[in-house]
Amino acid sequence: MRPPVVREGAFQSMVIDLAVWLGWPRDLVFHPRVMWSSRRGYPDLTLVNPTQRRLLWVELKAARTKITPAQQYWVQAIREAGGEAYIWRDGETTTDEMVAVLKGTA
Repeated sequence: MRPPVVREGAFQSMVIDLAVWLGWPRDLVFHPRVMWSSRRGYPDLTLVNPTQRRLLWVELKAARTKITPAQQYWVQAIREAGGEAYIWRDGETTTDEMVAVLKGTA
């Protein structure tokens, strides 16, 4: 099932709510835009789940927006360092795909 196409802020809220519903602590979900010193291209969300012993970085893209070179650089660098980094696109990434990643069954 594909989520409806929405603005990136609403998509982000939906992803955070889904993560919390699946057991990710809300206080361990970080959005760097609240920090004036965030680096260009750093993924939209950093999620920590001590129970699963996992750390995720997720770049969120609104429908029809492209990933920037700086965003791709961060995602690739995180993956090359052994981290879990994802690009989730509103209207393309399914809720089932996000649930699988958040549950650790992807």
